[in-house]
Amino acid sequence: MTALRRGGRGFDPIIRGQSQSNLNVIANGAYSYGACPGRMDPPSTYVGVDSFDSVSVIKGHRSVIYGAGGSGGTLIFEHLRPELGANGMTGSFTTGYTGNSDLSSVGGDFAVGNEKGYVRVFGAIRESDNYEDGNGDRVASAFESTSAGLVAGIDLQPNTYLEISHEQASEDDVWYAGNGMDAVFADSASTSAKWVQRSVGAIDTLELTAYLSDVDHLMDNYSVRNRSMMPNGAAAPSTSTTWGGRLLATITTEQAELRSGIDYRANDRSADLYMDMGKDGSYDMLVARMWPAAEQRQAGLFAEMDYRSSPDDTLRVGLRLDQFDSQVREATLSAGMMGSATPIRLYEQFYNTTETRSDDYGLSAVLGWDRRLDPAHSVSVNLSRSVRTPDSSEQWIARSANGAFWVGNPTLNAEIHQQLDLTLMHESGRLSWNASVFVDEVNDYIERYAEGSADLYRNIDATLFGSELDAALQISERWRARVGIAYTRGHGDNGDLAQIAPLETRLNLDYQQPDWA
Repeated sequence: MTALRRGGRGFDPIIRGQSQSNLNVIANGAYSYGACPGRMDPPSTYVGVDSFDSVSVIKGHRSVIYGAGGSGGTLIFEHLRPELGANGMTGSFTTGYTGNSDLSSVGGDFAVGNEKGYVRVFGAIRESDNYEDGNGDRVASAFESTSAGLVAGIDLQPNTYLEISHEQASEDDVWYAGNGMDAVFADSASTSAKWVQRSVGAIDTLELTAYLSDVDHLMDNYSVRNRSMMPNGAAAPSTSTTWGGRLLATITTEQAELRSGIDYRANDRSADLYMDMGKDGSYDMLVARMWPAAEQRQAGLFAEMDYRSSPDDTLRVGLRLDQFDSQVREATLSAGMMGSATPIRLYEQFYNTTETRSDDYGLSAVLGWDRRLDPAHSVSVNLSRSVRTPDSSEQWIARSANGAFWVGNPTLNAEIHQQLDLTLMHESGRLSWNASVFVDEVNDYIERYAEGSADLYRNIDATLFGSELDAALQISERWRARVGIAYTRGHGDNGDLAQIAPLETRLNLDYQQPDWA
């Protein structure tokens, strides 16, 4: 996994050449979307990684229970029930400093409770200056960040568990290199609840999760730093609200585990571009309705089973059906000089359409086989089909400013990914490794392209393929060496695909001392 860097705080993950809405990012059961059309605030910006106990990375599409899409993979961040000490408490305090960027951080994580329930609070403060690159040049990446959260869980009955969590994050004065604007602020709040009931008739576990997340984001070209080369001020306030839930039932037998359920996800986004002549927050003219009240809805029904056909063989089969609905509610409202740059006029100008709503269905499936070849080796084969609908920018963005255009395509089809993944694993003694090869044939891949002074979107056919190798050697009780190599290529109807990472190599040498005193 690699990432696109967005200043000092935003890192947009890439797995197997896929990013953005091709990945599902789930934090404590909640999905979250950034509020910036330019993705200066990808969802990972608002995830306080240090506060989570478990981070899982699923490469490719290997399960249907984590929502629609996810063709590139899924990132799952989880808070686990804390292990309390004999006095019913536990906690940690962390601090750090990085000299190059003058980055300082401080954080804490504390929990109190008993065998029936607990309350956990955590928070962190980070502040960074611009870092210096290898050529000695300062690169815009400064930021100020604060985050805090609370998680509470209780066993209402021996077979009933309830957990509620709330997290907030605030990013201020965020500098971006190579961008005409900086973020004045990017604030998020996320609330989620999980209810778990065990032994419900034939159902072993019934789990209900619900979540709500809000993001408020403002970028301009004058508040964070004075840009003398830009005499006219510009500001882009934007918001994103996401809510949804999932009901998951699990039935376990001696040879199989069946997981089935329903889920729902909704996202509302709005973003405007204003001219601010006096650079004083007066917002003199609405230049563009970039996200003209864009709404996306997804409802899904899924079932998945792992079946152990022999002591050495496990089969997985999963099926998922989704209904998608997307629309914009402010496409006919005026914007731009003389009010002529309405979103619907831009759609008609570049795509010859006045559509403001899109409906679709998607069928996804997984078929997997895991086999243990011998005590040290195993192999995994995974075949899948997944559906990824256009996001708010690909379908509805409507930006017209200074003779330049960035316009989404209301007539886009959903991407259809058909993947094959082969993995060989070894684990014995001090050495472990796994090697994978994969290929992803994509019908209606959504490509962003330039035509004159406009950035537009279209469907093409594409192929992604690559290989990965990870190996680890336990040199001694405390020393461990690791190496990772990944290579991905992507080709489409019009040549190589954009935003594909080059050959990557990672080398690690770790030293672990369990007890210092």
